[in-house]
Amino acid sequence: MIQLESQLNELTFKESELAQRFTKEHPAYVALLDKRQTLLGEKKRLDAQAQKLPKTQREVLRLTRDVEVNQQIYIQLLNKVQELAIVKAGTVGNVRIIDHAQSYSKPVKPKKPLIVVLATLLGGMMAVGIALLKAAFHRGVENPDDIEAIGLPVYASVPMSDYQLELDKKAKRLKQPKVEDVLLAAANPADLSIEALRGLRTSLHFAMMEAKNNILMISGPSPGIGKSFISANMAAVIAKSGQRVLVIDGDMRKGYMQRLFGQQWIMACLIYFLGN
Repeated sequence: MIQLESQLNELTFKESELAQRFTKEHPAYVALLDKRQTLLGEKKRLDAQAQKLPKTQREVLRLTRDVEVNQQIYIQLLNKVQELAIVKAGTVGNVRIIDHAQSYSKPVKPKKPLIVVLATLLGGMMAVGIALLKAAFHRGVENPDDIEAIGLPVYASVPMSDYQLELDKKAKRLKQPKVEDVLLAAANPADLSIEALRGLRTSLHFAMMEAKNNILMISGPSPGIGKSFISANMAAVIAKSGQRVLVIDGDMRKGYMQRLFGQQWIMACLIYFLGN
């Protein structure tokens, strides 16, 4: 019975080793289980024979068996500990330190100069792309031929005046500007824009000879495209030819035609009069 217990303990150790490498369907594992069943059957048979002995002898047999079995288990455990210690001592590492890591004084990331350059390039490309996209969707009138192509006559083409831009800057600095300070026709009558307006005056004179009245309306699709500039200077050009002109600012919300003639109170009085 002691030998059977010793063999069963050995099978227990072997089973723990096989369980780490194979499944229970592996032939080696199956053979171990079959051997254990055989030993357990033999142990059961010996236990049945021992039950036929007197009580005192059965007690002595049990104690003797426990002592021997525990002693053998202890010896087996000591042997396993020594075997594992030998295996651990014989294990050689396969990792070696070739060189120590170096620490850099500057950060690897983020690379700020590169980010600034890339952000500038991308911002410029996006700005150009947005400008081109807006120009593609809002082409406007770029050539007088575009207007003539739809059957409308073009009487004049008034260029942009750089001198008018200087007058606008000067008028902002003055509290009470005069007509010569804001109106291009009075400040610089020889400007190309004024010459174009004189040509427009002549063209309209012949175009309106058969008209029922002499009323001229100047309008545009959006603010800030030069309606007030054309109206004021056109009125000044016609007035200098000896004709009487009445200029009516139809913008009752943000009108500023009076400023182009050096007046600051006309619109305020008109609004007060309309309100009363």
